[in-house]
Amino acid sequence: MTTRVAVIDVGTVTARLAIADVESDHVARISRRSTIVNLGEDVDKTGVLKETACERLLTGIDGYLAQIAQA
Repeated sequence: MTTRVAVIDVGTVTARLAIADVESDHVARISRRSTIVNLGEDVDKTGVLKETACERLLTGIDGYLAQIAQA
């Protein structure tokens, strides 16, 4: 039986999406996408995430969720 899975990875600079079909020990990548969100913008100076950086991340994730829904 094949299961389609999606993974979103959020990092300091990029957010990534991977969609794959998994069957037993075999993984077949269907889609891969990376978006620069720069979540860590000025965090070294302020110690907090900027609202604009969070908005970029959420916009990117919204796009990923739309792509996942179509997969």
